[in-house]
This record gives sequence, structure tokens and C-alpha cells, in this order.
Amino acid sequence: LERAAYHEQLSEISSAHPKASFTLHIGSITEEVLQKAAHEKSNPLFYIAGPAQMTWTAAKMLEKNGVDPLSILTEEFT
Repeated sequence: LERAAYHEQLSEISSAHPKASFTLHIGSITEEVLQKAAHEKSNPLFYIAGPAQMTWTAAKMLEKNGVDPLSILTEEFT
């Protein structure tokens, strides 16, 4: 968990702001995982990092599940 991208920064934000929280998912991102995430919290923000096709597909799945596109940040890498 500590090796996850931005783990330290996200932990600091969560400590400083009790209403802020983050959920880390390591592994395959399935439509079921994204459906659950889309409805887990009120006004969620999503950060998806990975290969271009994966980030695009995940963002489209979230949008399909009612997530505002402005609440989805993607970062592509190879």
C-alpha cells in the first residue's frame, strides 16, 4: 500500500480533512469494481492512472454509471 502512487500525499489530506477519504484499488479494474466505486460515496472524485486504453475505458464505464466526467481525472503512461 505504501508504494502506491501519491499514497503519502493522500494520507496527509485524509488526516487534515476528516471528510476526505480515498480508496485504493490494486488489480484488475472490472465494470463491477467501477459500478461499486461510482455509488460508494457522495460526489466522488476518481483518479485513474495507466495505459491510454485502460484509462479511457475505465472513465467511460464510470460515466455510464452516472459519474460526472469532470469528476474523473486520468493520467496515461506506458
